[in-house]
Amino acid sequence: MITKELIEHIKNQSALGKNSLDIKQELISSGGWSASDIDEAFRVINSTPRRSVLPYIFSAILFLVLGGVAFAHITKSAQPNLRQTVENPDVSEMIFRDNSINIDNSKNTVVPPIQDETKEAPLAQDQKTPTENQKPIKSYNLGTISIRAIVANIDEVSDKFGSYGMKFGKSKLSEVDQALQRLNTFVKKSSYEKAQLEWTTSGVYELGRGVCDKSSYGAKVNDLIERALKAADSESPLEDYSFYVVIHPLPDCPSGEYWSYEGRGQFKTYSLNGRTVNLRGIHISDLSDHYLFHEFGHSLGYKLEKGIGHPDYMNCPITTNGSEVQIAISNTCRHIFDFNSGATPIYTMMSTPNTLADYSAIEKETADWLDGSDIITATSGEYLLSALEQAGPSPKALKIPIRGTNYTAYVSFRLLGDNKPNGVILDITNGGVDSFLVTNSADKNQPLKIGTSYRLGTNGPIIRVINIEDNSASVSISSSN
Repeated sequence: MITKELIEHIKNQSALGKNSLDIKQELISSGGWSASDIDEAFRVINSTPRRSVLPYIFSAILFLVLGGVAFAHITKSAQPNLRQTVENPDVSEMIFRDNSINIDNSKNTVVPPIQDETKEAPLAQDQKTPTENQKPIKSYNLGTISIRAIVANIDEVSDKFGSYGMKFGKSKLSEVDQALQRLNTFVKKSSYEKAQLEWTTSGVYELGRGVCDKSSYGAKVNDLIERALKAADSESPLEDYSFYVVIHPLPDCPSGEYWSYEGRGQFKTYSLNGRTVNLRGIHISDLSDHYLFHEFGHSLGYKLEKGIGHPDYMNCPITTNGSEVQIAISNTCRHIFDFNSGATPIYTMMSTPNTLADYSAIEKETADWLDGSDIITATSGEYLLSALEQAGPSPKALKIPIRGTNYTAYVSFRLLGDNKPNGVILDITNGGVDSFLVTNSADKNQPLKIGTSYRLGTNGPIIRVINIEDNSASVSISSSN
């Protein structure tokens, strides 16, 4: 997902005379941004009325220093978020909100303002992104995913964040094992038994002081992770192209940053005790299912061309003509995403860790858990979809290119439970931003109505839900008349 800072940085660099290719390469190599995010930012800028932009050189340099710390999302008790609400692609419509620390009376602790980053902290000097020749050539999300769970303390902690900010004891190791067992159960079910976890838990490592001495938040994060990896690697070497979970208390640095939880999808090259190891993973303090499953989802997006971020609502103009609902899909549709008000899609836990739902069809395809007969590219015909959440017959999703646009719609039948609406839904992507397509402005989470025809774009296609059973749905796809 893109931020205001990314958009402003690109505008400033363009005003300085840099071409788009140089800007893109600089952001990838120095800022830690993905190509898809950068391309989406350029699309936003190119679709927005031109405004004069002064070359704020200082802010541009500052952005590169802090480049990886973006995409942050926060719970309802959180620090200001750079992407709280986006009502349309124009950066002037972005809304920023402040929030305070929340008291959790049930735990008698202070709940820290947890945020989550899918945009990684900038790489340390001895880290690099694998070159094209090094990048994975197989799926690392299928079969057995090897995890090293690393429990580590630092000295720069206090009771400011209650139990989340206190040093761990040996009992934390069993808590980590229990959490990973729950994650393994979820992964096996979500992947239809295509993936499973194996893990080794080690620690508790004492990393000492010095993390807070780093100049930027991103440097602090990298330092903590690298210290933990080196400590674990010294005890038992980490496997190349494997997965780490670093569990640490929330640091209390004098600079006052609120530490976030982060899932790093793309493999990074680390120098560990004289060895070169490619790793991906997460760092986290709260091992509740909502946060752990969410961050693990980010880390499944290891491919250079496609990550797993925070899907938003795509709210396009909607008109009703008899029994047909027409949705005017274009690059100017509003994108809505606001953690504070709860305006986030409920059909995937990747929108917000407050919703414990399965991953979406787009996310499962990115993770290689939907392929072959599981997901069909369709332009016309009738299809019987089994529920995305359950093992069963194929297909589980349809991919429908929308003519005249760069968007593809994904049709899936969802079983949420917990008094949430079950039904057939539409996810949509342009290769960059993934969204839940709103088909009813009054109820953004409403699934498709049985018997109603939904026309996507000016030239179709037309999607209609014929019938819904307990674990399946009949759907027809037809071309525009």
